[in-house]
Amino acid sequence: MRPNQTTDLIGSQYISAATDNAKELILDKINSGQATAKCHLYLLALGFDVKDIVAFMTSDAVSFIESCSQQNVFTGYYSSLDTISKGLIEETKKVLSGNISNKDTNITRFLKGKSVEELNEILADANEFRNVLEGANEFSSLGRGLGINQGAPTTKENLVGWK
Repeated sequence: MRPNQTTDLIGSQYISAATDNAKELILDKINSGQATAKCHLYLLALGFDVKDIVAFMTSDAVSFIESCSQQNVFTGYYSSLDTISKGLIEETKKVLSGNISNKDTNITRFLKGKSVEELNEILADANEFRNVLEGANEFSSLGRGLGINQGAPTTKENLVGWK
């Protein structure tokens, strides 16, 4: 972390960016959407530099996981970050061991034609993302438990009163 910036200042900048995101959509460029913002904040709280966080969160593997986890508005189908990352890890291991799947899925299309070095990098990033996601989920639960947001609604369902 750069010595002239504190975690509080950078956290404040994230909050400002989230406010501005409504009109400029700047957070999508760094994969800090509704599902992944907690990962950014978790890494920030651990003291990682913003440049390192953005580099990790925009890596090929994390970008793929984030893009596949978005809800389909027509079918209502939703794949969680956890499910997608787990599938990516399993399929990458299969490809690295020479057991290439004949299935035509988003994951197999993403992995097709990648070199061994690229596959190893994807595997490492996907594994690291799962660790970050686990910590970010615990971090979020702790924040909810402590009432850090003073009980303000934080999900779409709670904001509009849907059940």
